[in-house]
This record gives sequence, C-alpha cells and structure tokens, in this order.
Amino acid sequence: MHALQDAYAHEGASTNEHLGLNTSMVGMFWNDLYGNTSKADLISQSAVTVVGLFSGNTEGLSNGMRMDFSGMSKKQLGTVTGLFNKAGYDLNAGKNKGFYTLKKREEEQ
Repeated sequence: MHALQDAYAHEGASTNEHLGLNTSMVGMFWNDLYGNTSKADLISQSAVTVVGLFSGNTEGLSNGMRMDFSGMSKKQLGTVTGLFNKAGYDLNAGKNKGFYTLKKREEEQ
C-alpha cells in the first residue's frame, strides 16, 4: 500500500531517487511530511475497496463514492467493474481519465 501511495506522492521516482542520499530525496521527504495527500488517500481507499470486493466484502460501498483506477488495464478494469456490478453498483467515468464514481442501482421489483 505504501508503494502505491508513493507512486503518487513521488510521481514515479526510482527507488534510488526515493531512498538514496541525493537532493531529490530531500524534496520527496518534504512532500511526505507536508505535501497534499488527497491523491494518495483516494488511491489507497480504492485499492482497499477492490481487495474487499474480491473477498465478497461490500461494506463501506456507498452511492457517489469516488474511485481512482488510473493505471489499470482494460482487463483489470473489466474485472473490477464486474465486481461492482455484482455488488449492485455501476461505475460512472469522471472527467479525469481513471476516476470513477459509484452509482447504486435501483432495486428491481
């Protein structure tokens, strides 16, 4: 999970850039302490939600919930979409590529 968050926070920096003693490491450390964490929070929440869906856990899903699936392949997104559909939700694409909002389907009578 930390590596996933770092991919956002450090914008794809190499392991050496992230962990090595260099000038970019200082900037990354500063970002870790004081930077905007909203993107890392959203990708983390999205990952935890998907892992839960794979094990059948639908607790915590709610109408309008935002998800970040940027970087997923079409096949991976298809699998995740199927899991949400099985749980009674549709994924609505947002304005930014890779971002989605959950929409609870109306129950059929």
